[in-house]
Amino acid sequence: MIKELRKSGFYDARDVNMVVMSGRVLYEPNSADFAYSENNGARFNFKIKTDGVAKSPQVFRGILWGKRAEEYYALCHEDDYVLIQGELRKNNWIDKKDVVHDDAEIVASKLELIGD
Repeated sequence: MIKELRKSGFYDARDVNMVVMSGRVLYEPNSADFAYSENNGARFNFKIKTDGVAKSPQVFRGILWGKRAEEYYALCHEDDYVLIQGELRKNNWIDKKDVVHDDAEIVASKLELIGD
């Protein structure tokens, strides 16, 4: 499939940044997880936990924007099983003590409640 897409000029397969993941919502979303931005509208921050391949728990931060952020902020609850699709974004910053931090989050384009 990738070869066909590359031949058609649709995209360069070397530049794909796509994540698909399922897991459980880590905690009950609260007002600190939802806000409105002047440029991008609604924003919903969430965390999901997965068991991973080796059954060792992993926690991932996610962010959802726009109308879907409003919808899923109201629908998601602690321990709900969800499927997310999006792209990985890496963030770097230096704190007040000049310590360099880096972090990654999934900027979700889709989030679906999939039950147990």
